[in-house]
Amino acid sequence: MVLPSFAGTRWIWSVCLAGCLLIAPLAKADFISGWTLTNGTGDTVTDFEGIFSGTGGSIHDAAIYRNAEGTTATITGSGNMVRIEWDPDFFFPDGATMQFTFFTTTMPNTLEFEGGTWTYSAFNDNRPGLPIVPSVPDPLPGSPPSNATIDQFSVSPVEPIPEPASLALLLSGLAGLAVLRRRP
Repeated sequence: MVLPSFAGTRWIWSVCLAGCLLIAPLAKADFISGWTLTNGTGDTVTDFEGIFSGTGGSIHDAAIYRNAEGTTATITGSGNMVRIEWDPDFFFPDGATMQFTFFTTTMPNTLEFEGGTWTYSAFNDNRPGLPIVPSVPDPLPGSPPSNATIDQFSVSPVEPIPEPASLALLLSGLAGLAVLRRRP
């Protein structure tokens, strides 16, 4: 049975529109962002908690890219925060540098380090967390001394990978075009 061309076209376009409305919100691309962290506190620290802006609350899959020599750590990331905890046998000594990465749904060049805290490793001295004061190229006179360097680094160019939902949307559109072309 061949449908009249107007009715067939309306049906195909309705299916394509429904596919766009239902599938498109599920499609998203993830971008990787890399950061270098240096301890400049003058002391050994046990953990780092950093807050990043521009992520849209989408930080996930945080990973250690290069750890400081002789240290081991675990890293978690969610929302706008990344938390790194170093192994108690090694901690994170003054002057040590490490690199970590995380994924977000926003481009890396739109992200900024907002602030965070270090926790000292001094045994049982109950010092509170130390606010992180990142180094800046030209500090203002009277500004607190830097106790950290936090810089973004490029992890290899990452191309957004189409999600399965995007591919399904593309295929439904192609199928609709194929049906339209088969009309007598």
